[in-house]
Amino acid sequence: SGAMEAEAAVVLWNRSVQHGLRYTTLLSDGDSSTYKRLCDEKPYGDNVAIKKEECVNHVGKRLGTALRNAVTEWRSRGVSLGGRGHGTLKATTITKLQRYYQKAILDNRGNLDAMKTAIFATLHHSISTDKKPQHNKCPPGKESWCFYRRAQAEGKRPGPHKDNVGTPLSEGILSKILPVYQRLASDRLLEI
Repeated sequence: SGAMEAEAAVVLWNRSVQHGLRYTTLLSDGDSSTYKRLCDEKPYGDNVAIKKEECVNHVGKRLGTALRNAVTEWRSRGVSLGGRGHGTLKATTITKLQRYYQKAILDNRGNLDAMKTAIFATLHHSISTDKKPQHNKCPPGKESWCFYRRAQAEGKRPGPHKDNVGTPLSEGILSKILPVYQRLASDRLLEI
């Protein structure tokens, strides 16, 4: 239970002093009860602040959960985001977007602006079409993960989006899931 986890953390942190150690950072799964308990207990006194960091895998799962919740919420309003058609927010697309989000965080550790750009690049890449390509946030160059930017760097004409975008989303979905991305690309959350 959560109470046991918090109690165990307090015991471990208090015991660490006997061994000449101090823990100053708590790696968390998003549950703040252990962190709150440690901050309340102040195992090292008032002058030692405890920092909380989120596990990237758990942060990534938040995106998947939030997108699934958006599908459910919009369905209750009579708007379908999911389904089997091209450009819908189906389960496989959500899983891929979650992985892309995690990769954007990991690949850009220490550079918050680059991290945010990479996160939104995956979203805009997914809603791009031949008529309206949106790859300005995708990384340029011949080594880019983006087929469009890679083709540009090689002086070639990019192939069709329908064949090259592994997570196609219709543009109408963007306005409905953009708030999820904005919340999960906040400075506070990404400063890990």
